Amino acid sequence: MARKKKKKRFIDGIYNYCDRWCERCAFTERCRVYDMEQKAAADVESRDPDNAAFWQSLTRILEQTKDMLRQVAAERGIDLDSLDLEAAGERERRRTKRVRSNKLARQGEQYARQVRSWFKEHESLLEECGQGLTSRLQMELPG
Repeated sequence: MARKKKKKRFIDGIYNYCDRWCERCAFTERCRVYDMEQKAAADVESRDPDNAAFWQSLTRILEQTKDMLRQVAAERGIDLDSLDLEAAGERERRRTKRVRSNKLARQGEQYARQVRSWFKEHESLLEECGQGLTSRLQMELPG
């Protein structure tokens, strides 16, 4: 007689598709990140940076992250301890230099600065419009 396969509680990797809108997500009960965050939120001390529990919690999360990265790397045949970080750093510096010398990339950065400046200049107007839209939604006005 075949045994039933036990259903795993958490869906592996579901958090990779997360939009951080947990209150609308149908998969919170199957999400490991949501579960961890709910447990952390229940512990007020672990949210206070002046408390040792905060740093212990952060250390635990970072250790779990490191373990998960090592596991994924091992599954893909990557030995993290054998990586040549100096050579990788040098490759990254050369790549950054090439990107910064690219005219199109420089123009893109200039455009991004101008857009950021525009948003900053018009912040109060945008905030006002946002509040108006929020009010309309809350009052369920048409349009």
